[in-house]
Amino acid sequence: MFKRKRYFKMFVALILTFTLNLVFVNTVGAAQKVNISVSNHTIEVGQSIDLKFNYDVNKYELFFNVVANNKNVSLNNTSYYQGANIKAKGEKPGKTTFTIKGTDGVGVNGDDIFDALAQGSFTITVVEKSASKPKTNTPKPPQLDNTEEEKKTAEELEKEELEKRMKTPLIKEIDVISNSERLKGKSLLSFKPESQKFEYSGDLPRNIDKINLKINTIKDDVKLDYPQNITIDKGKDSVEFVIKATQDKLVQEFKIELKTPEKSSFQIKDGTRKLELLVDPYLDTAMEELGFEKGFINKEEPSKGFYYTMDKNNYIIAADEENNGYVYLLDEKNNPVQEVFLVSNKDNKVSMLVNKTLEEGDERLLNENSYNEHEITISKLLTDIDPTIQFNNKINGWLYDEEAIITHGLVSNDETELVYMDSLSNVKSAFVKFDEVEEISTDLIKYGGYGLWIITLIIFLIYGFRSRGKLKSKGRH
Repeated sequence: MFKRKRYFKMFVALILTFTLNLVFVNTVGAAQKVNISVSNHTIEVGQSIDLKFNYDVNKYELFFNVVANNKNVSLNNTSYYQGANIKAKGEKPGKTTFTIKGTDGVGVNGDDIFDALAQGSFTITVVEKSASKPKTNTPKPPQLDNTEEEKKTAEELEKEELEKRMKTPLIKEIDVISNSERLKGKSLLSFKPESQKFEYSGDLPRNIDKINLKINTIKDDVKLDYPQNITIDKGKDSVEFVIKATQDKLVQEFKIELKTPEKSSFQIKDGTRKLELLVDPYLDTAMEELGFEKGFINKEEPSKGFYYTMDKNNYIIAADEENNGYVYLLDEKNNPVQEVFLVSNKDNKVSMLVNKTLEEGDERLLNENSYNEHEITISKLLTDIDPTIQFNNKINGWLYDEEAIITHGLVSNDETELVYMDSLSNVKSAFVKFDEVEEISTDLIKYGGYGLWIITLIIFLIYGFRSRGKLKSKGRH
């Protein structure tokens, strides 16, 4: 009975050992094999060389041992870790084969991290030292002083090295930052220098007259020389400057040209107003966010002007010389029809309001309020892109309550309607009842006229009788 129990325990132990071995084999087997490439070498006895182990160091971090099959070659270190320097020295003639045996390592592929083991082999052949030729007593020919020639060669080598390094820009990125009131502190555009390209240009938004630069170099030892604060003079259409980058004897100069926006030839005259189109990529982005599409008056000649379209209506945005901004509705021939007011609520729902003048004699009241001028909020997506532009925000209407007005909204080129607009720029059609005006009865007017005529006649008769009485009394005396 005792022997049976002992045999059973031994059987269980064997099963567990076998299972653990399987788990261990599976775990090790899961590691990815990484082939290490090492060039074969031939060296002389006593000569030492550095071994270079080639693999993707950005993907793998490996640890391994280098094992030789004989002692013809000695190593200063047989254990390799990332960045280790292993030297091989020829001890005696013969061929030695080295085997790379991974001990540990990991690999990275995107977000995945996995085990990795190095493997590979290479050969080093050791040969005898070459026999040096015996010196002879042959008289030397006259020696020429070639110091200048050697110096010239060194200079040429240095020049070639600098020319080679010149192909790699010392500057990684040039960022142009606004120092103007508009977009202050924001990046306007950036340049990433390319190989052997040292001239760059770009377009600035409108109303930018001051900028500074933020420059990133490829290494910390690169020194920069460039203007810290750059001003674009009024009336100038561009500004140029040079950035000088230096690393030891290597000097690179980057020439930058920044242009102000081109003015459109499309101009508007409305009474005393002389307006020009606002040409600005930030404005294009804002209008697109509001749901407008940009179109050109002449697709073949974009400089002739453009417009923004919504619901089959075309609009232009312009400003005068004092930076007062206006929005105009265009007709089918892209001629300005009338000024409109672009408003939008928190959901970017757009409404176009019209500053309509009432007919002469129209003195309607709403809640005892007359038709007066009110200030409204123009769409912030439009006003925030350039705080230097003041958009017209004064429109006529009736005060409805403390939070809203009744004014006119655009329906089509020649049609408007009454609309209700609250303080949050929510706009909807309005149906209102104006205050009733008390009418004076026609009979009252008629009889009042008769009465006024009779009173005037009586006054005239009394005046006549009194004048005659005075004349008689003067005749008696």
